[in-house]
Amino acid sequence: MTARFLMATLACTAAACGGAHTPAPDTAAFSATASDLSIAAEAHLARMQQAGAGGCATETARYAGEARPLVDRMSGMSQDMDACMTAMGHTSSADMKTTCEQMRQELEAHLAAVCASADPMAETERHVAAMQQMAAHEMDRATTMHGMMGGSGGMTSSGCSM
Repeated sequence: MTARFLMATLACTAAACGGAHTPAPDTAAFSATASDLSIAAEAHLARMQQAGAGGCATETARYAGEARPLVDRMSGMSQDMDACMTAMGHTSSADMKTTCEQMRQELEAHLAAVCASADPMAETERHVAAMQQMAAHEMDRATTMHGMMGGSGGMTSSGCSM
């Protein structure tokens, strides 16, 4: 009897609050991961300058081991980020997953091409600029979302609603 009463109370409470809501994603973690990726790309450029042509494969493998998990982590969070942005009525800004997919494509294209390139440094500079631009976009989206949630992204149980 008590369990039924509790379930009925929870159902009524959810209905009174507008039904299901999208939980707040951890905007701070998303932004920090994007920042880490930007820093990793910048470090890759510096290491490529030091490595020269003979060290390209070693540095590229090291960078792949650092950058892929960061892109994976962001990709894993991006769906919740987009769902929250959509729930807050900003569908046109729900592009974090798409940007993560573009980052993954850029990373894989760079890893495949850099050592075979006629100018590995130019390819690395191009790649770093592209990754930093996309990472900055993701950090900006996370900051915007954090502000729209009243600074509660990932820190409270507040939801993503208008």
